[in-house]
Amino acid sequence: MSTSKFSSSLTAQDGISAQKTQYKKKYKLKVRSNPTIQTNDPVKENAKQEPSETAIHEACEHWRIRGNDAYHAGQLSKAEEFYSTGINSAPHVSAIGYSMRPLLLCYSNRAATRMSLGRMREAIEDCTKAPALDPNFLKATLRAGNCYLMLGEVEDAIICYIKCLSDGTSICLDRRVTIEAADGLHKAKAKSSFAIFSGVKESRLCQS
Repeated sequence: MSTSKFSSSLTAQDGISAQKTQYKKKYKLKVRSNPTIQTNDPVKENAKQEPSETAIHEACEHWRIRGNDAYHAGQLSKAEEFYSTGINSAPHVSAIGYSMRPLLLCYSNRAATRMSLGRMREAIEDCTKAPALDPNFLKATLRAGNCYLMLGEVEDAIICYIKCLSDGTSICLDRRVTIEAADGLHKAKAKSSFAIFSGVKESRLCQS
């Protein structure tokens, strides 16, 4: 190969290398100026796929409203299904202290639906999950007390009612919650007193 041909070959290779370098620089500048360009960063990709808190809130609210409509129409199984869908739309919202009212209401309303279906134990499970997310959400605690009372577990019912009433000193309670808790506590104590009286009377009869 002649010297002129060798020199021209080197010049061509240098030109290609220079073009590649220039292209890389331009691409980096584009990525910096336009964050929408794919960077193949798995962390960023996962972040994009994660639903926002607003989207979760809207999804829960949508299914809560559908559940309420079904419940008021007497379609209890459908209502339970819709509330469950609302709860499942926020699968990663499980940290204690996270307060999102539509999710809390989905749990509480599903509990009310399961009470109407006669499934008290499942209703109590929902009633314990809502306060775990927000301890100040006493509507679910009130419903738990009602479940225990219907099951005849008076002591547990009294604990729930007292919690609803005692927490009223630190937060602003819904007046209806206060009234229902006071009424429930009165019924639970009456039932407890009757059970104690009946037990004493039965014991005296056995001794005579």
